[in-house]
Amino acid sequence: MPPPAEIELIVTPDGADFIAQVNIAGVTGLKGSQIDFHFGGKEVKVKGIADGLISGNPMPALAQRFIGGSDKFLRVLSNLPPATVVNGAGILVKVRFQPILPGQPIVNMAKISLFNIEGKKIPHHRSGQP
Repeated sequence: MPPPAEIELIVTPDGADFIAQVNIAGVTGLKGSQIDFHFGGKEVKVKGIADGLISGNPMPALAQRFIGGSDKFLRVLSNLPPATVVNGAGILVKVRFQPILPGQPIVNMAKISLFNIEGKKIPHHRSGQP
């Protein structure tokens, strides 16, 4: 069995906005993912979601769903075309946020699940969690 994949959330400023990027390394047989972001709904708003790129293969962000009131969750689902899996490292997804209130907004990954072609979960380890 391969070692667990390494997941890291990196939040960086980009002009007036900031980007929450989810990186992955050491993944084997990735077919899809579900990532739940948690953020203060009064502090920031989501401006856009960009597909990922893992070992040169696009990782489409297929669906998004907002959950919650003042503290919000954003669920991003990714899935590769049928009979396609990726191995290696890259970016799972990028989310662009716009600050609404001054100060350092808080965004984190509340939950992440990685899936193989059989729909089974792929073990992973999270680092870089604020």
